[in-house]
Amino acid sequence: KRACLLVFLGEPHSARIFGSSAVSLVNGHAQRRTSGEYRMRPYDWSDSEQRTEFRVIMSNLDKELGFPERSDLSATDTAIRLHAFSQGRLGFAAQLITTARFLAERANMPRITHDAFADAVDQLRFGEVKKEPNPFRMFTPQPWTPQEIENHDEPNAHVPRRRNRKGIV
Repeated sequence: KRACLLVFLGEPHSARIFGSSAVSLVNGHAQRRTSGEYRMRPYDWSDSEQRTEFRVIMSNLDKELGFPERSDLSATDTAIRLHAFSQGRLGFAAQLITTARFLAERANMPRITHDAFADAVDQLRFGEVKKEPNPFRMFTPQPWTPQEIENHDEPNAHVPRRRNRKGIV
């Protein structure tokens, strides 16, 4: 037999759907393969530890981009803009970095510039969100601060990020 690890990503409310009795009958096989639930809240820029952790992750991503020059993703001016666009969610930040990387490579740039990020934001936004200010076309964007969780009795709603001696786990 082979084991297959399943990772479910999405909004916190998707856990209710996955755990509902109607879905349990259909997805019983999938539920037997889960080993627990961990909810990762968006990074809060106003919290210095979370801000540092976000910037460390951006620095590590920057090292792996493969450009001749560093894009300075962890620099305050860039990181706050990445955070503002992504609302502290790593998946959205990664999507923006991937799109900007493609644009920079297509333009033969030695690194991702703020202009490439600005164009990437314009490409990724649609509908009403497109009307929001582009954090890479503003002088100083406002950092995003997470709102309170609607349902405070959700399990693991306030689970802190884990750390080990070497850094982030």
